[in-house]
Amino acid sequence: MKEKLINNRKNLFFLFTIFHFTIVIFSTFLGGYSTAKEYFHERTVSKGDSLEPDLIQKTVRSFLNTPGITPYAIIAGIDAGYGFFAPNVASSYIIECAIKNRTGEIISRQYTPNLSTQEARNRYETLVSDFQERMKALEKADEKTLYTRYLDIVLKKIGQNIYDQSSVADKSNGTVTLYLYKYPNLNDYIAGNRKPVLISLVAFDIN
Repeated sequence: MKEKLINNRKNLFFLFTIFHFTIVIFSTFLGGYSTAKEYFHERTVSKGDSLEPDLIQKTVRSFLNTPGITPYAIIAGIDAGYGFFAPNVASSYIIECAIKNRTGEIISRQYTPNLSTQEARNRYETLVSDFQERMKALEKADEKTLYTRYLDIVLKKIGQNIYDQSSVADKSNGTVTLYLYKYPNLNDYIAGNRKPVLISLVAFDIN
């Protein structure tokens, strides 16, 4: 009986290992393949031309967007990529909670929840970097995946948490906004455009 239980555990562990590394391989392949495709596309076509996903990208994305796989990839850190490529500086994302009074006047702007430990702050920064996928969905305009819906829920929850923790008097409602904090690229910097700008991506009302 004990030997049978051990064998069952081994089999489950083996199946879990295959499942885990399958997701790792698919995620890594999709990231590398998409990056290479975008790079060669920019070198061979006019600027501003759209790049549609091909059959390979659609197939891999449909697998990774299967219910159950997306949350696992996020929790396990498999889907954590990098939003930069030298020599340009990576753009980052900022979440702003604008707290308003009864007349709709903004009385406070807050940007992070109350995080008591360094680990919490590191995890929060990692979470905010995941909104790279939200911007990609906005660029495609018509794409609304399970993952982007998940990101919208996370954004609302972060905004609600900041709002609830705020001790500002006379607060009535608020708005949580996801901003892209865009740094100038190398060409813009050389041309003299050296100030970063905030670009509003999505916003939701909270109360």
